[in-house]
Amino acid sequence: MTEVLSLRKAARYRVPVTLVTSPTPDLISDVVSHWMATQPSDVLSRLGSPNMESIMDDVMEKFAPGKNAAEEMAQGPLAPEVYEEVGQILRKDLDRAIENPKCQQILFEVGLDSDPVFVAESVFLNEELEERTELPYRLDTLVSVLDGPTLLKRWIEPGRRAYPPSDEQEAWTVSIESADRIVVMGLTQISEWGRTRIREALTLLNPRAEVFEWPLEDRSIHPLQPSGHFNWKLTLDGGTAFQALQGRELDAQIEASTFVYQRNRPFHPERLYQIVEDWPAQVLRTRGTAWVGMKGHENFQLSQLGPNPIIIAPSQEPEITPTNLAFVGKNLEFQALERILDACLLTDLEMRMDWSRFRNPFEPFLKEMMSEA
Repeated sequence: MTEVLSLRKAARYRVPVTLVTSPTPDLISDVVSHWMATQPSDVLSRLGSPNMESIMDDVMEKFAPGKNAAEEMAQGPLAPEVYEEVGQILRKDLDRAIENPKCQQILFEVGLDSDPVFVAESVFLNEELEERTELPYRLDTLVSVLDGPTLLKRWIEPGRRAYPPSDEQEAWTVSIESADRIVVMGLTQISEWGRTRIREALTLLNPRAEVFEWPLEDRSIHPLQPSGHFNWKLTLDGGTAFQALQGRELDAQIEASTFVYQRNRPFHPERLYQIVEDWPAQVLRTRGTAWVGMKGHENFQLSQLGPNPIIIAPSQEPEITPTNLAFVGKNLEFQALERILDACLLTDLEMRMDWSRFRNPFEPFLKEMMSEA
């Protein structure tokens, strides 16, 4: 930090902001407190998690009265003026933090009620998704703090959860795929086999992330220590599944554990529902769009993390798009997975039938999901 103190005096120096998030917010305090104890008390500014639910309600009431922020975000990117308004609100806290001339780092905590990438975009990017270089601070690192035992038991180990998926799965997915540093807590409670499984899973889901096992073995580098090499493109690209969907070049080892399934023929709703209920255990992550043949010729967004039921939500694409699904997992049997999915496609005879007569087994689940939203 001593070197950074002198840099603050430079005209172009911008205070680094470390954005810290977690699907288990109580864990953030342990990591933040540990870092603050190693630094002079007057050079760090800690911003608690903003009440994003309240902020979004106010902003949506201003620009889209009567509309729900969560539902609108599920349908696609929000209007640019919403991002701008949210950014202005959040930047007020950051502006106050750097009023302290000795401030050399801002620790910005983001809770469960917000997507950390949405917060980062609102604060640090303009409408063209270009960095706001005029700001006196910059996003330096996006750190996710994960509970190791929960990560292993709920999101990695084989098995089935008996309750429906919820926002919890989305929170874990975003925390893992958006971070450039991941802190895994509670590893003293896990066997070496479990630790290995966690390392493998995180590498597959987000190979660019630097993983820190807590308690720290190497104390020369702290996960909250400014890195100076934040990459917006990698953050906006998300994890391995999203990059595979976009046709990005992947590392050979990661590519060997990734399968992209594309078809210009819809699934039969009932056959797809059957495999969704019994998803192959080797699949660690599923993401993409599925074309399902039924009334309205619906496209659905599919998302799954670990041995859990797939989250299925209607896609808001204005036109029908072919199925494009990415699967990530160790020892994936590509041909077997392809055969399972192909068997769910409509046959030539079914293609000529009235699709509105097909039963929609997803309807009860979708109604329940929308009522919860």
